Amino acid sequence: MIQRKNIRVTILILAEVYEPATNELITRGRFLDLSAGGALFKGDKPIEKDHLYNFKFEVKDRYKFMFSGKSTFSREIPAEQKWLAGIQFQCTPLEKEKLERIVNSISKGSFNDLEKLGIY
Repeated sequence: MIQRKNIRVTILILAEVYEPATNELITRGRFLDLSAGGALFKGDKPIEKDHLYNFKFEVKDRYKFMFSGKSTFSREIPAEQKWLAGIQFQCTPLEKEKLERIVNSISKGSFNDLEKLGIY
């Protein structure tokens, strides 16, 4: 069994995927789970494996975030006409700390930490 390095929360968060070079919107979808290390993304269109994207998402319709990440896998869900992708965030130490705080806040159901830190 693989031991995860980061807390992972199961949550449906609306997310948008952008091409970093052009800022072109590639697809919209949802994060099905989230950790400081990455996310599981379900979208309407495929995203390329091993390609770097920008992921923009919002927590509680208020706190907006954007992080870069690389797709570690991408596969179709034919019955749903959707695509599933594993995302590994490519973060600076400060961005990783922010992600850890976001995930911790979600896991506790308390977003006061985000307001105190000004991470939105």
